[in-house]
Amino acid sequence: MKKRFYLQFAWVALLLIAILPAMAQNDEATRCMEGYRIIEHAMGMTCVPETPQRVITLDTGETDNALALGANIVGAPVEDVLAYQDYLSDQLEGITSIGSISEPNLEAILALEPDLILGSKQRYEAVYDQLSQIAPTVFTESLRVPWQDNFLLHAEALNKTEEADELLAQYEANIADVQGALGDAIDNTTISIIRFRPGQVRLYLKSSYIGYILQDVGLPRPASQDEDVFSSEISLEEVDAVDADYIFITGYAEDDSDLDRFLESPLWQTLGGVQSGHAIDVNDDTWIAGLGVQAANLVLEDLKAILAPSSEEPAEEAGTDETASESITCEEGTKLVTHDLGESCVPLEPQRVVALDMAIMELMMVADMQPAASSELVSMTYALMHPELSEDFATFYGDAPDMGYPPNIEVILNVQPDLIIGPSDFFTESIYPELNAIAPTVLYEADPGNWRTRLIFAGEVLGLTDTVDEILADYDARVAELSDVLGESAGETTVSLVRALPDQIGLVLAGTNAANVVASVGLARPESQSVDYDYVLSELDGRPELLISEEELALADADVVFVFSSSEDNGLTDNPLWNALPAVQDGRSHVVGYYWWGDSFISAHRMLDDLFEYVAGIEPENPNPFAEGLSE
Repeated sequence: MKKRFYLQFAWVALLLIAILPAMAQNDEATRCMEGYRIIEHAMGMTCVPETPQRVITLDTGETDNALALGANIVGAPVEDVLAYQDYLSDQLEGITSIGSISEPNLEAILALEPDLILGSKQRYEAVYDQLSQIAPTVFTESLRVPWQDNFLLHAEALNKTEEADELLAQYEANIADVQGALGDAIDNTTISIIRFRPGQVRLYLKSSYIGYILQDVGLPRPASQDEDVFSSEISLEEVDAVDADYIFITGYAEDDSDLDRFLESPLWQTLGGVQSGHAIDVNDDTWIAGLGVQAANLVLEDLKAILAPSSEEPAEEAGTDETASESITCEEGTKLVTHDLGESCVPLEPQRVVALDMAIMELMMVADMQPAASSELVSMTYALMHPELSEDFATFYGDAPDMGYPPNIEVILNVQPDLIIGPSDFFTESIYPELNAIAPTVLYEADPGNWRTRLIFAGEVLGLTDTVDEILADYDARVAELSDVLGESAGETTVSLVRALPDQIGLVLAGTNAANVVASVGLARPESQSVDYDYVLSELDGRPELLISEEELALADADVVFVFSSSEDNGLTDNPLWNALPAVQDGRSHVVGYYWWGDSFISAHRMLDDLFEYVAGIEPENPNPFAEGLSE
């Protein structure tokens, strides 16, 4: 009985001690006891110590900021901080756990005898009264305001405003550094943030932590995301709303989320940001969960590294400076290959190749060179474009493990490749050092829509020049035949290319395999699609497709119209505006396969098949060598 009495007495005594400054805050004149000062915050006016010595932080932002400001934190949700803010793991020594972010343990907080508690009204309004009886408690209004506002309130409560000013000045300097590195590109580089959590897929918009950081830098959002709201939830069918020049992917508990379903969907592959290799995984701890000044600066580091990578660093790692180049001597059985990131010694006869490009996988399949790693995503995309080759593709992959998308470094390491080959884009450049440490890695210029140059380069690297020569000879013979049949009048025939989904209509432009194939036989495009690739880069942010509304369907009309879709329902069949087009009414509109969105030589052959049938109206003398599968 005595032990219980003393425990109860201690509880009451602590409450009385903690209540004294709180009692002062309720005075109408808002007078504080000596050694305290008044702070205005989301819950009213509170008297806090002149210099708090024992601080409790309830959430991620408070913990990040208080640590940055040098406060003495005695309690925080340590387990959650380790789970959601790994970048703070080396700063938590001596801090006691107070439960979780969602359920702070009031008894644990009381036992630590704090003199200041930091939290937010958005999360903890329901327990404010209990907390404020333990110690002076200061709440920010929301997590959905510029993070600097909350940071400054934390600094004021901690009496660390000078330190806060210095940290904000450093943040502004880091902003200027990123802006300087990006230069003029900053105004035309749209950013999208998609986060995967169990049961939820969210786009983070302008009034979110990461949204405010992007606004500080001056990076725009796509028109569909240019809203002053926190976030919006989306389904796979709405994935077109994700598209941007750069798509940053983040989340947690991803094994239980829709991440794989999205990334493996052909709809995901239609996004311009994905096709340009700009769908990038980023750290959820800093980009979403951090909510403080330390995380904000780490985000700026990521943005600079991703959007404005130094051209010198990869060159040094690849040994491409002049001195290194002169000193490279390849071992017997290898040869020197010059590529976009330098020079590499590669096997004369590689046996275990990891290919990061569908066109190169096609070359290897035709040459019967089984890859060391497979790609389930490429398999799904290939089945959508070329179902007639599904069995060939399955045989080609055999038992090779799936390297995933983006490529999983650990899987690639485990298959022990002797060569890695792929396009030089932002993503491959960002992981080049890791790839090159596993095996000789060669990256070639990712020229959109131009599979020919990629094929020639790959043939030289893989020792498959004879196979490439045969592929090009077959293809060029078919192009020459069709050009001769169409004659000089080909330039008077316009061909419209329409990529249609139930909720999206796009006119295919320069920078695609489809546009190149049509142009190669002398056919013209309607005015709405007669733009060069410079226009695509400058006006459409690199997306080789003009998105139009149903009211603009007249722009799709031409002498011949090809419409293709990754969905069984292209959304146009029963559309009265579509059916009113002259080409549709006259039978000059044709539903063709999704290979028209492909970027490889087998897709190009299928496009020629359609041009022979629907424009020239003849059976070609030079048939498609891959029409019925791969020849023995």
